[in-house]
This record gives sequence, C-alpha cells and structure tokens, in this order.
Amino acid sequence: MGAAEDEARSARSVERTETFSDAVRAIIITLLVLDLKPPQIRPGHLLRGLLEEWPAYLAYATSFLNLAAIWLAHRYVFERIRATSPPLNWANLAILFSSALVPFPTAVVARFLKAGNQGDIRTAIALYALVGALMLISAWIFYQYAVRHPELIHAGGGK
Repeated sequence: MGAAEDEARSARSVERTETFSDAVRAIIITLLVLDLKPPQIRPGHLLRGLLEEWPAYLAYATSFLNLAAIWLAHRYVFERIRATSPPLNWANLAILFSSALVPFPTAVVARFLKAGNQGDIRTAIALYALVGALMLISAWIFYQYAVRHPELIHAGGGK
C-alpha cells in the first residue's frame, strides 16, 4: 500500500469513528427526552401539572448541556485527528460508555427531586455526579492520549 492509500484509509477510519460517536450521542439525547412525559392531571390543571414537573425539565436541561459540552470538545479534537489507533478508539468508547449512562441518573434525579426526601435527593445527585465524573475522566484520558501521540494529529493542528 502506498502513502496515499494509507492516508485515505486513515481518513476513513477517523470519519467512521466520528460518525459512530455522533450517532451514539444522538441516541443518548433522544433517550433523555423520552423521560419527559405529560403530567397526569385532572382537566383544567395542565399549567399546574407542567410546573410540578420542574425537576424533570431541570435534569433534562442539565444533562443535555453536559452532553453538549463533551460533544463540542470531542468535535474540536476530531477536527485535528488525522488517524486513529486501538487505544484512542478504546478511549473514545469509554467516553461513549459513560455518556450512555447519563439518562439513568438523569431520571433518578428528576424522580427523587420531585419526591422531596433529602437523603434520596443527595443519593440521586451523588449518582449523577459519579456518572459525570466518569464521563469527564474518560474524556480527559482520550484527550491526553491524542495530545501525547502527535502521529495521530494533523500537522498544523487542523484538517
């Protein structure tokens, strides 16, 4: 195989990894919104019912913003990646794994914020924070690996 063929294969590998990552994130965000349900109310009480669901809206918005921040950082790095490697792919999968967990603690936080028991709220928030920490740690590992392997980065920093 020549250098041009190697470069084309590397570009396809990067594109496939980035496309897969974007697809997984789209599914995760879709799963998040599925937990937003219309309130069970008597006729004439819709506004009150919607307002009582504030924990679900807060949990959704927080999770969406966290996932968006990770996606934007991931996108920024992938604009500079010219090739992937097995360790980089595993680090990327770790980001996706931890991101895929986000809908669960989001639902737990929404449910137990609404219920109002302080002990349960603390536990729910600790679970949410744990998953957030896993996501950030896996992203940090991914970025550190990419930075320490200049052969994976475009010369000059961009595509």
